[in-house]
Amino acid sequence: MHFPVIVITETIPEDSRITAMLAPYDEKNKTDPHVIHTYAEVKEYLRSICSVDGSCEEYLLLKALEEDDIEILRKCNRALEIFYDISEKGEAMSVGNPQAKWDHRAYGGRFAAMLDDCALKDFPDIRTMRPFVLVTPEGEWIEPGRDAWWLGAAAAKEADTDWREEFSRIIRGYPDTYRATVIDCHI
Repeated sequence: MHFPVIVITETIPEDSRITAMLAPYDEKNKTDPHVIHTYAEVKEYLRSICSVDGSCEEYLLLKALEEDDIEILRKCNRALEIFYDISEKGEAMSVGNPQAKWDHRAYGGRFAAMLDDCALKDFPDIRTMRPFVLVTPEGEWIEPGRDAWWLGAAAAKEADTDWREEFSRIIRGYPDTYRATVIDCHI
């Protein structure tokens, strides 16, 4: 999925500045192993994807879950490569960036027509565009809450209006001389 990210900077941004601002949110950044799912969540997930009639590893994995045999669970996980690792407590581990928001980016890209690099004083009327994400000069990634589509059209429209108002409020908080650049991000 591609989405537009508006990056606000004090001056005309150099690539190194944009790169530094977006780096904390890059999916390719690896971290130390950390827990992403509890043992109970791991058991529930594995039961949902494994079949008794499946491979030998799947059968053993289900047997290990029945008996709470975490060592066999860990061996099966290594064979099936479901999670990065399973801890001694049966928790699913990951080395993925927990702040990941994007895996590829390009200046403008498919959103180049939406906004040319400009001073905030020349920023287009927010009613004519649908901003998805804003990255502040401080490097903060700000995005709307979960879409309210499941609440119906009226709620989705209200959520969109709230986000546009919030977006405008944040932009107005910076001097008119600051710059806005659109980045086409993908996740």
